[in-house]
Amino acid sequence: MLSQELTWQPLLEELETAGLDLALLPVDTVPARFAARKLYDNLDLVIAMRAGHPLLADPTLDRFCAMQHVVVSLMGDP
Repeated sequence: MLSQELTWQPLLEELETAGLDLALLPVDTVPARFAARKLYDNLDLVIAMRAGHPLLADPTLDRFCAMQHVVVSLMGDP
């Protein structure tokens, strides 16, 4: 496992023990017991939301900024 991927090992362990239900991680490989899917290549910012989310009706910058967010950072910074 690459050293960068070792950074995310604690989150894989939390998935294993059901401490997390879902993790979006910047890793190339995950243990076979997990389902994994690559979302995108080389994007700076991606917005993902459920179907029917209120922001979809009128996606303005002001409304986006007013929403709560989960940030996924390759470097682990906020």
